Amino acid sequence: MRTLFLDGEWQLTATSPARNDAGVNAGDGFTMTIPGDVHSTLLEHGIIQDPYYGTNELDCLWVGKSDWSIERSFHYRKSSERCFLCLEKVDTIATLLINGKVAGEFDNEFHIHHMDVTDFMLDGENTIRFDFISAEKVAAERNERLPFPFPCDDAPNLSPHVNLVRKTQCNGGWDWGPTILVCGIYESVRLVSADSFLFEDFSVVTNPNKDGWRIRSELRIQSTETMTVFANASMRAENGTFKTAEKIRLEKGVHTYIMNMSVPNDCVKLWWPAGFGEQPLYDIDVEVMNQKIAHRIGFRTMEVKTEPTMGGRELTFSVNGQDIFSKGANWIPQDALPARITTERYESILRDVVKANMNTIRIWGGGWYEKKAFYDACDRYGILIWHDMMFACAAYPTVDWFMSSVERELRDQIRRIKIHPSIALYCGNNENLGALNWREITRNNYEKYYAEYVKFNDDLVGRVITEEDPTRLFWPSSPCAGPGDRSDNWHSDGKGDMHFWSVWHDRKDFEEYHTIRPRFCSEFGYQSFPSLEEVKTFAPETQFDIFSPVMLHHQKNRSGNQIIFEHFSRLFRIPDSFEKKLYLSQVQQALAMQTGVTYWRSLMPYCMGTLYWQLNDVWPVTSWSSIEYSGRLKALHYCAKHFYEPTCPLLYTKDDHLYLYAVNDSAVSKAVDVALRLYDFSGNVVEARNFSATLSSNDSRLLDVIPLNIIDSRNTFARAFLHTEDERITEYTLLLTKPKDAMLKEPEISISTVKKLKSDVYEISLKSIKPAFFVMLASRTPGAFSDNLLTVMPDEATIVRFTPKRHEQGVEFYVNDLYSAIN
Repeated sequence: MRTLFLDGEWQLTATSPARNDAGVNAGDGFTMTIPGDVHSTLLEHGIIQDPYYGTNELDCLWVGKSDWSIERSFHYRKSSERCFLCLEKVDTIATLLINGKVAGEFDNEFHIHHMDVTDFMLDGENTIRFDFISAEKVAAERNERLPFPFPCDDAPNLSPHVNLVRKTQCNGGWDWGPTILVCGIYESVRLVSADSFLFEDFSVVTNPNKDGWRIRSELRIQSTETMTVFANASMRAENGTFKTAEKIRLEKGVHTYIMNMSVPNDCVKLWWPAGFGEQPLYDIDVEVMNQKIAHRIGFRTMEVKTEPTMGGRELTFSVNGQDIFSKGANWIPQDALPARITTERYESILRDVVKANMNTIRIWGGGWYEKKAFYDACDRYGILIWHDMMFACAAYPTVDWFMSSVERELRDQIRRIKIHPSIALYCGNNENLGALNWREITRNNYEKYYAEYVKFNDDLVGRVITEEDPTRLFWPSSPCAGPGDRSDNWHSDGKGDMHFWSVWHDRKDFEEYHTIRPRFCSEFGYQSFPSLEEVKTFAPETQFDIFSPVMLHHQKNRSGNQIIFEHFSRLFRIPDSFEKKLYLSQVQQALAMQTGVTYWRSLMPYCMGTLYWQLNDVWPVTSWSSIEYSGRLKALHYCAKHFYEPTCPLLYTKDDHLYLYAVNDSAVSKAVDVALRLYDFSGNVVEARNFSATLSSNDSRLLDVIPLNIIDSRNTFARAFLHTEDERITEYTLLLTKPKDAMLKEPEISISTVKKLKSDVYEISLKSIKPAFFVMLASRTPGAFSDNLLTVMPDEATIVRFTPKRHEQGVEFYVNDLYSAIN
C-alpha cells in the first residue's frame, strides 16, 4: 500500500467572483495551502482585510457569494494497484475533476469520501481540481424549488437559507458569530494505492460480560472484487497484548465486517469522567493484509437515566454505575476560519474546562462535527460529550435528495466518532421543535411543519443514529422532555432538559433563576464584554465606547450591549470609564451564572446537570462565553471553578432568607465541617455559626436558614468555609444586598509583591485594608491565573500564580475590584 499526501501548495482561482471592491476579477489566481479555506488565503495575500477587525466582516461578504476553483498538479506512478482518493470536510458544493474529467460531486461538508479514482489517473503528471459553487447561491436556488418554505435562524444571518445546504450552520451568522461563508478543504487530501480493496476505517464497541469485556471491531472495507483476506487485531492491555485473527470473505462494494475479542476484567481499568477517576486508554490496531489502522479505546459503561422520578422525568448520566452531576458548558466551533483551528487550541481550551471542575461539554447543533483532536482530548481529560447533530433553530426539508444526503452524513459521522468513550449522548438537534413557534409561517401552519419535523428528526435522524450506535441514547432534541415525548420543553422544568433564557432575553433579574427547578438545564447564559486586551485586537482606541460602531458590530445579539448596560443600573452603579464597564460586565456575567448554578446544585439529585451558554468564541466579540477568542479566561470561568467545586458550601438569598447548603457530587461520602461567618465591611466577624455533616455521593444538605430581617444586609456580607477530612478548604462569599446598596468601604486593594518563579511562573501577593470584592487580576501578557475574581480580606494572605502563554520580559499586572468600579 502507498499513500501520497496532496497537502501543501495549491492554486486558488476566482472563477466567478461576486461584485467586490478588492479588485478580484475572473481568472485571478493565488497560491493556497490545503488544508485551508478561501478567506484565509485571500487574507494571507492581502486581498481582504482581517474580517475580525473593525467592521471588515461586511467588506468580505462577497467572498462567500463567489465561485472558486482549487487545483494542483502532482506526479503519480501508476501500477496494478487501485487508487483511492480519501477526503473529509470538503466545504461544500463542489465538482472534482482529475485530469480534466469529472470524477465526483460534493454537496455535504460532513460526508467522508473514499473514492476509487483509478480510471482517472495517468502515469506521470496529473492534475486535480475542485470547482466550488457559492453555497449561498445554491441555497437560494434550492429555496425557489422547494414545495413550501423552510425558514431558518435569521438573527443576525446575512446569508439566508443556510439550512438548505449541509455545511456548518453558523457560517451564515449567529447571535455571537460573523457571517463568513467559508469554503475549502479542511483535512488532508490523500491518494491511497492498494490491491483491489481499501480498508477505510474501523470503530469499536466495548460491552461488559460475565468474565470481562467483549470488544467488537467493525471494519469498513471497500473492495473492487469478491475475495478472501486475512485480518489481525491486537490490543495492548495492562497485562500484555491480546490478539485475534480472522479470515474475511470480502464482497464487492463497501461493507462492514465484524471481528470480536475478549479481555478479562483485570487486564483493563475503567475509564471515568473528570473528577471520578482516571482515563486509561488502550491502543488497538487492526491490520487487513498490509493495510493497518490504529485507534485508542476506553472501557466504561454508559447509561442515561430518563425514568419518572420525584414528580417528573430525570435526565442523569451514569458512568460505571455512578450517577454524574453534569457540570459544564456549551461548545461552539473553535474558529470561524477553519484554517486557524489547531490541536494546540483544542488542548488549551479543554484543559481549562477540566481546571474549572467541569466534566461535560455539549457540542451545539449549529456548528460542525469536530476534528479528531477534539474527541481525543475529551477522551484523555475525561470530558463527557453531549453531542448534538448539526441542525439548529430551523425547519429542514424532507425532500428525497436532502434526506438522502443527511442519512449518509449521519452514518459517516456516527461511525467515525462512536469509538470515543467520552461520547455520552446523541441529540437530534438544537431547538428545532421550539423554533416552530418562533415564526409566523410555522405557527400558522403548525401541524404541517410539525409533521415535517417528525419525519426528519425522528424517522430519519433518530432511526439512523439508533441503527449505527444502539449502545447510546438518542435524545430527540434540546430542549426535550425525553424519548417518546414530543412536547415542546422550552422553559419547562419538570422533565428532561430545558433551556432557560428569561434572564437574558426577557431582561429578568438574576433571581428569576430561583423560580425554576430544572431536572437538567442545558442552556442558560448571560453576556459580558471581552477584556480590554481582547477589545484592542478588533477596535482602535477611538472606538473604546460600548455603543461605538465597532463595539456594536462585535455584538451580534440585538440590543445586547443595552441589556448589559441596563443591568449595571440595577445591580451596581454606572461605571465612569470604558475599562471599568468591561470589568463590571464580566462580574455581572459571573454573578448571573453563579446565581443559577448555585440554586440548581442545591436541588441535587432532583437536578443533575447545568451546562451554561457558552464556553468559547469563534472570533473576538461581546458574547456569553467564559473563554475569550484569544484564550483569555473571563471572570465567569474563574468563578465556575468555585461554583463547580465537587464538595463545597453554597449560599444564596431567596424569599428574604439566607440559605446555607453543603453539596457533594463526588463518588464518595465526605465528612465535612462548615463555618458560616457574617462580616461587616470593615472585615469584623459579627456572627459565627458552625456545622458538621456527612455528605453522601450526590448529596445536597441544607445546613442553615437565616431571616434577612434580623441582619443589617446593607452593612453585612456572608462567607462560608467547608473543610473536608483531607483538610481541603473551599469557600463561598455572598453580598446580602445588591452591590449598589451595600455600604462598601474603600479596600485600598493593591499588589504587594510579584515574584518570578521557575519556568516563567509569577507569584502575586495581594493586600487590602478593608474587604475587597470581585478582585480581578489582569495582564497585557496572555496567560492564566491560578485563581481570580477573589474576595481579599485584610487579615488573610491572598497569593495567586500567573502562567504566561509565552516568554516575555517585563510582565506587568493590574487589578480591578468592585468598589473602584462603582465609586
